[in-house]
Amino acid sequence: MKRTTMATLLLIIALLSSSCGTTENQAEVDDSAGTTSEKTIDTAESLDLPSDLSFDGAEFTFLTRDPKKMTWVYPQLDVESSTGDVLNDAIYTRNRRVEDLLKVRIHGVEDDSYEAAVKNMILAGDGTYDIIQLNDRDGLAFAQEGLVYSINDLKYVDLDKPWWSQTLNSALSIGNKQYFAYGDYNLTTYDYTHVLVFNKDVAEKYSVGNIYDTVFGGKWTFDTYSGFAKKTTHDLNGDSKMGKDDIYGLISQPKHVLPCFWIGAGVESVSKNPDDIPVFDLDKNDKFREVIEKIFGITWDDGTWYNINDTTTELFQSGHSLFMDTSFNLVSNLRDMDSDFGIIPYPKFDESQTDYYSRVEGGLVSIIPKTNEKLDMTGAVLEALSYESRQTVIPAYYEIALKGKYARDPESVEMLDLIFAGRIYDLGDTYWCTILRDGIFQNMFKKNNRDYASVVAGVKPKIESEIEKTVDAFAALK
Repeated sequence: MKRTTMATLLLIIALLSSSCGTTENQAEVDDSAGTTSEKTIDTAESLDLPSDLSFDGAEFTFLTRDPKKMTWVYPQLDVESSTGDVLNDAIYTRNRRVEDLLKVRIHGVEDDSYEAAVKNMILAGDGTYDIIQLNDRDGLAFAQEGLVYSINDLKYVDLDKPWWSQTLNSALSIGNKQYFAYGDYNLTTYDYTHVLVFNKDVAEKYSVGNIYDTVFGGKWTFDTYSGFAKKTTHDLNGDSKMGKDDIYGLISQPKHVLPCFWIGAGVESVSKNPDDIPVFDLDKNDKFREVIEKIFGITWDDGTWYNINDTTTELFQSGHSLFMDTSFNLVSNLRDMDSDFGIIPYPKFDESQTDYYSRVEGGLVSIIPKTNEKLDMTGAVLEALSYESRQTVIPAYYEIALKGKYARDPESVEMLDLIFAGRIYDLGDTYWCTILRDGIFQNMFKKNNRDYASVVAGVKPKIESEIEKTVDAFAALK
């Protein structure tokens, strides 16, 4: 893989656009002042809405999660005012631009008394909210019950535009029916993207070498990871037992080890057939089995993974591990770390694999309730919000929240290009995580259970029944 060097802002544009075209305004970060300024740059796409489109001051109202209670993702879609915080102010600017463009008023409500209350509200015909943010699994259930409109029912939404995620949204559809989609206005799938962070002091102490060059060179594989992890793992206190006072290759909660590595290897626990129907075929999927066996080998067999159930951050910060699993939102927990750290994607299975893939553990989907009587306005607002997010919010999130506050080096910022471009949404890790990821794989890994065939055979009737129920429900929807 060829390593490219460029200005940080141009890297952001490379992430969001593959070619140059019309001229738009783009927020540029001024790290020294902690503010943003306008810079003219080239973008490949422009917002394709009628120039005279106006909704005469109508109110666009959404319901989302209370950010004070949902600390693992950033659920806010609106803020009351500019505060000087770059991300806050980017969201404020985005929404005011959309209001001016479409002559609407954007109003958000944040709450945490949720799924049952929302369902009852829709069933009662209460049309208070134009969109409602739900956990992906709950959104799927609402769609199956016919409580929501398809995003394809929205006149002005164009899911082929780059401000809608191409890699994630293809996973969300069932039988080519797309009830919701992730756009750049929704930061939750950025927050829920898993990465590896590495302790630079540990890497230097144990002569691991330049991990960034390994990744950029396309040589960041399971075997390379294993070599680094084994080189680092040591019994520091000399008691011939490995415990929390020793040093490891990897610290991670058990539930994250298998899915992060298998998605890094480019395989999924639930795939899709050519008709966009989910398929569970792990009993016949030799590649998935090979990947799972390899993961056990480079963790349990190598003795390089610390089997821990509680928080891992403190051990990583104090130098007891080379690598730690985390999601982007939780990178902020490392802001006070004395040692420098870097951010990288999970390794590829081997060098024949072309791309790096990164796991998205889930997200909040925007459902359009059947009580929505303003579909044209909803479509125009969502399209404009996603577009404007690409211009202002994503650069602010990418540049300030990650680089300016947390990551310690320019290479980490370049890594984000690889990570975000390869985001994968495995339905067995998201829609049906309670059956597969948390139902069998978490315990399988935690207990070092290698009886793959038995575990898969045991869960096959249950997951196939759940998939069939979902597919039949979607087929029956008009």
